[in-house]
Amino acid sequence: MASLKTVDAEIVKLYYSTRSPTTVNREMTKQHPEKKVLSKMKIKRLVDIFEKKTGSVTDERNSDSGRPKFVRGAENIASMQDVISETPQRSVKNILGDVTCTNTVRRSSVHSTLRYDLNLKPYTCTLSIMQHRKENDIESRLHVAH
Repeated sequence: MASLKTVDAEIVKLYYSTRSPTTVNREMTKQHPEKKVLSKMKIKRLVDIFEKKTGSVTDERNSDSGRPKFVRGAENIASMQDVISETPQRSVKNILGDVTCTNTVRRSSVHSTLRYDLNLKPYTCTLSIMQHRKENDIESRLHVAH
């Protein structure tokens, strides 16, 4: 199976030889029957990328999209892991004070790192105290009920 870059290069090469998106689509369907049918827009977009990038068919505009993760980076995750491994009973607030990182870290960032990067969940101690009935309680309840 051909890689995506190779297939994209074939599409551009066919387009320049035929100058017809329909012909490109037919030829690519014959050569790669497992691939989906290409739209005219996809073919034109690949050609535009090729022309703008001076010979490259890779579209790199989405490679670094979004806000970068400075706080939840590998360095800070390792720092939080070290703090947790020393004393696992620490609260998020205490971990926040002990994390050594260059950026300012918010409590929500520490919580997200613990939850999603380290796969830790908060421990809540719920003790259910069972109230047992005594003989006097049963008698007093019967007396009040009547």
